Amino acid sequence: PNRTLKNLVIEAYGDSKGDRELLKAATIPHYRSFVDQPVEYPLFSLVQLMPVVALALLGYLSLGLLSQGPELLPLLIRLWPQVLLGLFLVLFGYGIRFVRWRMLMNAVHQSIPITTDARIWIGSYAFTVTPAKSGEAVRALLLKKEIGVPIPTSLMSLLVERISDGASVLLLLLVNMPLLFGREFSLILPGAILTLVGFLLWLFLQQQEWINGLLSRLESIFTSKFRIAGSASSLALKSLLKFKLLFVSIVMSTISWFFEGLSLWLLLKGMGVTKISLGGATVAHTSAGFLGAISLIPGGLGSAEAGTVGLLGLQGLALDLAMPVTLLIRLMTLWFATFLGVTCLFWSMRR
Repeated sequence: PNRTLKNLVIEAYGDSKGDRELLKAATIPHYRSFVDQPVEYPLFSLVQLMPVVALALLGYLSLGLLSQGPELLPLLIRLWPQVLLGLFLVLFGYGIRFVRWRMLMNAVHQSIPITTDARIWIGSYAFTVTPAKSGEAVRALLLKKEIGVPIPTSLMSLLVERISDGASVLLLLLVNMPLLFGREFSLILPGAILTLVGFLLWLFLQQQEWINGLLSRLESIFTSKFRIAGSASSLALKSLLKFKLLFVSIVMSTISWFFEGLSLWLLLKGMGVTKISLGGATVAHTSAGFLGAISLIPGGLGSAEAGTVGLLGLQGLALDLAMPVTLLIRLMTLWFATFLGVTCLFWSMRR
């Protein structure tokens, strides 16, 4: 009987979420397909993102028309050179982040073909509009399915990627805070805070034995399956939590975020705004992005835009100018990344 069960071939058809387990257990699954070739149940679905994208773009168009009226189209035509240059800078920043990702994966001894890695890495950006970008964890599923990279390993690399992003945003904010609060807010306070943060980070990295002990205690709580995953995560963290690696990762992330602030500044210059400096544009964009991330609203929609408009307003920019430039920089960053991600995911699905 056991030999019969081992050789049993199950061919199954399914067309809904309720059929997922059946299709995953089938030898020859047919998800919404009657062709001879097997079609597996998809790892993810982009359908739930479509209403968010549609509502966001409709809202952007409405706000743009509200702030500019019939002048919206001429403004976009006038800013076309700055938009193209800004998109190039944003793409260059993404290239830096991808090199950082490759560096983190090499640190955990994962050698992935660069074309496959790039396709999956960019594809995960389709889920940037999820709360705190949590949907980008689909990267771990795709790497496991296509290359066999252990999910805990890639998730720990993704975690360190997020930590370096957060640290770089805080660094940019601290350096540029005097631009918002005047000369009386000297660099002494940001310098002191940076020193304290750096010391705490160094102290944390010195406690490798304590970290490993804590992970071991957590592993003992879970079942054997989770214990294996916890052990893999612990090994990955040992390789990733190195001061030099984190320092380089934060520097690369800071450069990438700076290019996005530079793109906003170029848009402002194209609109004839001279009162806002490069640092002021950078702090407006990065702080608003940070606010949108901690709000846990999908993509920071609403909160990030309001933050950028508010911070530009603090620097003396009128609402009728702050609104369109904010919507443009969001289209060039958040929604441009989402577009690239969706394109690469469709490519992966066709493969």
